[in-house]
Amino acid sequence: MRNRQIKQAAEIHKDIMHRHDSLYTMLKEKKNWVTAEMESESNEKMISAYQSMDRSIDRGFKLLGSWESAVVGVPGVPHNHHEGHTHSHDEDIVDSMSDSELLDLQKAYDDRLDEVEKKIDNLMDTIDKYMANAK
Repeated sequence: MRNRQIKQAAEIHKDIMHRHDSLYTMLKEKKNWVTAEMESESNEKMISAYQSMDRSIDRGFKLLGSWESAVVGVPGVPHNHHEGHTHSHDEDIVDSMSDSELLDLQKAYDDRLDEVEKKIDNLMDTIDKYMANAK
């Protein structure tokens, strides 16, 4: 590690990727549940509701995927990937950045992930409220 700013950038990167993976898992589990419910449902209104939920979950995946595809890592910092990994390793971009710029970039990713997380949480809350009212 080069200095304190790089260490801080690496910690932020590790945290945001962990948060990403948690959101991805939550979406995947909800999609699996909705798919199973839809396949076992015979009521047309409920099937339509599950299809709508499925589309909402897909929007959540798209939001998360869009965020992840823009993320670049911190040079020299190893990290693990989940099954749907898409973020960039464009070393040309980060190699030309100062330590301060790398830190600012990771902070910006963190801020953007906060926004994505709120949108996904709202989607999940809407699904949960609908299901609570439907029962």
